[in-house]
Amino acid sequence: MKTWLTAFADAFSSIFKDPAAFSVMVIGIILYGVLYPQPYLGEVVREVPIVVVDQDNSVTSRELLRRIDSYDTVMIAGSVPDMVAATRALQDRQAFAIAVIPEFFERDLLAGRTAPIAAYGDASYFLLYNSTMTAITSAARQMGAEISAGRLIAQGNGAMAAASVQPMTISAVPLFNPQGGYASYVVPASVVLILQQTLLIGVALLNTGGAASNRGPRPFITLSARIAAYSVLYSVWMLAYLVLLPLILGVPRIGGLLDLFALGIPFILSTIFLGLLLSMALPVREWAILAMMAIGMPLFFLSGVAWPMEMLPEWVQTIALAAPSTSAIPGMVRINQMGATVQEVIPQIGMLWLLTAAYGAAVLVAMGFTANRAGTPSPIPSSTTVTNQP
Repeated sequence: MKTWLTAFADAFSSIFKDPAAFSVMVIGIILYGVLYPQPYLGEVVREVPIVVVDQDNSVTSRELLRRIDSYDTVMIAGSVPDMVAATRALQDRQAFAIAVIPEFFERDLLAGRTAPIAAYGDASYFLLYNSTMTAITSAARQMGAEISAGRLIAQGNGAMAAASVQPMTISAVPLFNPQGGYASYVVPASVVLILQQTLLIGVALLNTGGAASNRGPRPFITLSARIAAYSVLYSVWMLAYLVLLPLILGVPRIGGLLDLFALGIPFILSTIFLGLLLSMALPVREWAILAMMAIGMPLFFLSGVAWPMEMLPEWVQTIALAAPSTSAIPGMVRINQMGATVQEVIPQIGMLWLLTAAYGAAVLVAMGFTANRAGTPSPIPSSTTVTNQP
């Protein structure tokens, strides 16, 4: 037991003594936790600037513009005389949408004819595009419904007019995200991927050479002590990211700690074993950083956060299950944000334990293979010094 505790202390202290591992597993975690959520703290997009081209300049057109400007998601930044000036404002990023009210807009409405308006939005910024288009179309539809109702009332059809303005009522309730905000949606999922990527990189950096670094009279004691050290550190980070950070940011969190750890323990263990396998495969420790940078974005898309998993081909979904984050992200979100219990995330927990067993077995096999190779006579005499020649 004393030997194991000594190995545990050595493994834990090595995290802080190795500059590269410390920068990823400690400094990186702290910086990510502080900086990553900042762009999303506004939760929803507000006061996106738009420009208008009012070619009618009538009382009705100005009323429509007033209604558009009343939405808190947009702000009329100015009125321009033609589409040339409006396009220039869009290209210069002074506005992100254009609303065009054509000539004779009021006359056509009074005559009972259709009076179309045009809306152009910068779809390269999807959130801004959605906000501007929603405000413009909602204002136009509301005003159009009121005009239609006025016509029916003038014809003596008051009941039909009331039904045409609001034929049905809708009560929208944003479950598990009361603010309907972006931070409450993306941050809880992203932090799980951050935990995985930093743990993979850190384990690979600390164990370059894989099983070769575990040679000695008691390699399995050394290995288990390292796994325990990494697990203790990332259990603390998991609590900080999934409990403390939502509390600070005001992100909804209603899950139980025991349920969280029931999923978090196999997630951490499977990630550690995967990191050990990565360390055995990469000849240079710095390659771990490059490898994780390359697969970080694909793993985020394969988690089902940015794009529904059901929309991906089945073979892609199957391959994605090899990453612990694919099961951990939906499980963590269901527990933390939706209040799910262990029984409701059994498939995710089972998959993570399966990955833990598979990757753990692979590590042990690789350690045995390396140990057997180490026991064979070396073709180079022990007294020979080998140097790299240019």
